[in-house]
Amino acid sequence: MRAHFLPFFLLTLLLFPFFSTADATQQPSFQQFVATLQKEARQQGIQEKTIQKYLTGLKASRTQALYDLHHQAQAHVSFQQYVDTFITSDILLKGRYYMKKYRTLLHKIERRYHVQPQFIIALWGIETDYGTSTEHNAPIVTSLVTLAYQHHRSHFYYDQVMAALKILDHQVLPQQAIGTWDGGMGQASFEPTAYLQYAVDFDRDGFKNIWTSVPDILASIANYLHANGWNGDQPWGIAVQLPTHFPKQLLGIHHKLSLQRWRQLGVHPSQGKSLPAIASSASVLVPNGTSGPAYLVFHNFDVLLRWNNTTFEGLTVGLLSDQMTAQSSHE
Repeated sequence: MRAHFLPFFLLTLLLFPFFSTADATQQPSFQQFVATLQKEARQQGIQEKTIQKYLTGLKASRTQALYDLHHQAQAHVSFQQYVDTFITSDILLKGRYYMKKYRTLLHKIERRYHVQPQFIIALWGIETDYGTSTEHNAPIVTSLVTLAYQHHRSHFYYDQVMAALKILDHQVLPQQAIGTWDGGMGQASFEPTAYLQYAVDFDRDGFKNIWTSVPDILASIANYLHANGWNGDQPWGIAVQLPTHFPKQLLGIHHKLSLQRWRQLGVHPSQGKSLPAIASSASVLVPNGTSGPAYLVFHNFDVLLRWNNTTFEGLTVGLLSDQMTAQSSHE
């Protein structure tokens, strides 16, 4: 999945403008690079009309500068600031509303893909505010071509350009040509390669429509999680208390122990809960350091990291799903 970033308004409070320029002595000009893309697109069977429409007359955008801004901003944001940005009363209220409105649909999707509804709705909410985000307004090919030209992961974005052209080769909606400045498409914010691999035509109208079809959007999110190993019988994690002088070398996603071993080490749930009875190894995360909250995370959290490889977002998705479930239980 695409990298998920902080809202642009928050960046302006944190950072000064930063612009990255390509070193012309070490790489071809932007137009030479576009010509190479055109040649590759033809070799991959992209229609000439698509190539002419989306790979002609391109100019490099500010995409790389925005990318750098966001990554610098995230280094200055605490976990609590991140959570407060994405888990708002509005997000919670709308999430509760959609959990109820689409209950029947979500149960059908859960039976098919074995993903609990609250996680599907939480990802939909965090990625695009349930489809209402105003960030999806950038010409997607221009953004991806710029990143393929300037970014250190140029091969990754090169593949995204080709995937986007394949999608646009069979364009149905005008919305398909726009997205986030870093390549997110539709209400699931799928990267183009993720769309080709995981998008689902759940409403069976012949089009995998993650732009305007709620059944396709929600099922595609579920399919992504399912295909990456989601366990529908397990939670994502739980808030825990750590004993005094807890060994710091045991912290982090790569240090996995059994639940029995964590109990022996004095890790116990917050708020009087008990550890789930699941056969899963787990890791302890302290996103704000040892003086802040701690979380014991299970296998499904690893799947959330495959959606987006950031601890902050994975934890935020889990916390939002918990809060929506808690609200729904009081209906």
